[in-house]
Amino acid sequence: MLRKTLLVSLVLATSACSPQGDGSSSAPAVTARPEAAAVAAAPVDTAATVVNGPNTLTLKPGHVFACDGRDRAVSTVGWSSSDPAVQGVTILVQAAEGGERKVFAEGGASGTAETGNWVMAGGKFFMVDSGSGKELAKHVVTAYPCQ
Repeated sequence: MLRKTLLVSLVLATSACSPQGDGSSSAPAVTARPEAAAVAAAPVDTAATVVNGPNTLTLKPGHVFACDGRDRAVSTVGWSSSDPAVQGVTILVQAAEGGERKVFAEGGASGTAETGNWVMAGGKFFMVDSGSGKELAKHVVTAYPCQ
């Protein structure tokens, strides 16, 4: 799914840079392998991992690009806690401009959940102990320079 999303993003980004005209072209068509296109569309390491003692919060990707059309992402959020006191985890999200924290996912001491296409720079993800409400880890989405 992520490869397909990245490939579509790459196609849209490159088509936006194509010269405009009557649609005819003397250049031969070039077909790229999907795997190569997906790698070219993303930085080398787009995962963000926050480790706070026995607690780990991961977003893949955990970064976006600072340009139109690439300023949002669908991310897989993963969490795990080896702390025996943590029986369950709640993942809260908050918009870049602040506001109310909202429940995104809940589960056991470890799990994963996929977001929609709404992860943007400055957005915050909080890993919270469901029982005590204690914050276990936090990640703020950053933006890579537009390429």
